Amino acid sequence: MVLYEEWFAHPNHYNPVTLTSYALRRFNISRHQKSRALSVLEKSDVIYVYREKRKNPLVTLTWLPLKNPKLCL
Repeated sequence: MVLYEEWFAHPNHYNPVTLTSYALRRFNISRHQKSRALSVLEKSDVIYVYREKRKNPLVTLTWLPLKNPKLCL
């Protein structure tokens, strides 16, 4: 739900989206829970995740068209 909100809230509806811990704070989701949830969603092919050390993950929502090719792999 948070991923979809992050996509929808951006005026240009960019896909992929950056998933910050700040966006998950209102749901009381820790960064470790975020990591585990992203792993589960990635294994089920619902999303693709690009991770860099010490950066927020870049999440591609597979059910939506790509909007920002500069951020895609």
